[in-house]
Amino acid sequence: IEQIGRQSSQGIEAAVSINLPGGFGLDANGTILDAEFDDYPAPTEGDPGLSYTGNTPPGVPEATANATLRYSLGRFQARGTVRYVGRRFSDIQNRVEMLDYVVLDAGVIYAVNENLALDFRVFNLLDEDYVIDNYGSQQWILGRPRSFEVGFRTSF
Repeated sequence: IEQIGRQSSQGIEAAVSINLPGGFGLDANGTILDAEFDDYPAPTEGDPGLSYTGNTPPGVPEATANATLRYSLGRFQARGTVRYVGRRFSDIQNRVEMLDYVVLDAGVIYAVNENLALDFRVFNLLDEDYVIDNYGSQQWILGRPRSFEVGFRTSF
């Protein structure tokens, strides 16, 4: 087996967390990325002159971002999150594109005491259809539909 190819990425990533007046807070992060194959000749069984050099590796988004607005009042906290994932390619040829998507999540936490909290979350609040991955160009893997989760957190 001969290993071939090389890939690289350049980008910027930033994150911020700010406590605002009145019990509000904001947490945000984002990434802009340029990933590509630096040297990736195609297998020689096909066209020997074919190359994937310069193409974007499969499944790598060009941008991602998340922002959460939270509100705290005593033992209660509410939060809403916006998640963004940019377009991605599903193949090394960059012929099949998975579209970008935005998903909204929300949740509330109630601290029963210092050691116990109840956490209720709603994922994909607007019940959007979106693609998170695929198997080739004909089978798409959809993201989580609107769903609910209840959890208990404890510490001792």
